[in-house]
Amino acid sequence: MIQTKPSASRLRPIQRALLCAVALPALLALSPVSAKTLVFCSEGSPENFYPGVNTTGTSFDANEPVYNRLVDFEYGGTKVVPSLAEKWDISADGKEYTFHLRKGVKWHNTSKSFKPTRNFNADDVLFMFERQWKEDNAFFKVTSPNHSYFSDMGMPKLLKSVEKINDYTVKITLNQPEAPFLSNLAMPYAAVQSKEYADAMLKAGTPEKIDQDPIGTGPFSLLHYQKMRSSATRRSHSILAARPRLTTSCTRSRQMQPCAGPSCKRVNAMSCPTPTRLTSMPSARTATFR
Repeated sequence: MIQTKPSASRLRPIQRALLCAVALPALLALSPVSAKTLVFCSEGSPENFYPGVNTTGTSFDANEPVYNRLVDFEYGGTKVVPSLAEKWDISADGKEYTFHLRKGVKWHNTSKSFKPTRNFNADDVLFMFERQWKEDNAFFKVTSPNHSYFSDMGMPKLLKSVEKINDYTVKITLNQPEAPFLSNLAMPYAAVQSKEYADAMLKAGTPEKIDQDPIGTGPFSLLHYQKMRSSATRRSHSILAARPRLTTSCTRSRQMQPCAGPSCKRVNAMSCPTPTRLTSMPSARTATFR
């Protein structure tokens, strides 16, 4: 068989791709990133901003930057690492988990309807569990009573009690040992919301606002959201993660309608800038812009 030597023109795209794969991460690490806004293309709008009742990747993607959980997965792996809980103790029989919560974690101060007066504490952890677990909780049916993720993890039958020992200690008792329990708490449904915010909105007669105008402790806080158009988040001052390089992050819906009206010009031009060129569409929910 006669083999022909690949031409230079056929090699160049491959060489460029390899060069970019090797050089780009190094350049990002060594020099400041000029672009301050990440534009992310999604196939649609999030269902809401409450991961406890969400079932789609679109919604989880929108919620992930806003909230934190008790524990998380190590970046790029499956090892469970501290997050809102800085450490934990497990009883010898594997049924009791005592979480020691991180102090000084502030809630986002972005809502026009509510201003937080305290930091994250044990009350918020209890609220996260009881909202999905206890049918008599005032928020069990808010937005949706279908806490399918929580139920599919077997939590209703697994949990025996969730107790507040003090403001920064929570003890969870299980009905039987569960090896993946910590890993299950690193899943999206276990995102922690503010109990103080929930109480304030319940008193105001607008409990659904906590799922529409979210307040979290994550690396980004929500700036604005327009269904079927765009949402934008701004870097927060979370003490839990390394400082993000981005100042803002923007999600554009591929299903959004043409923008019209005075407010759209401001949103499109300032909060959610239009990318100059779409360079690739590696999956249904992501796009790379240059």
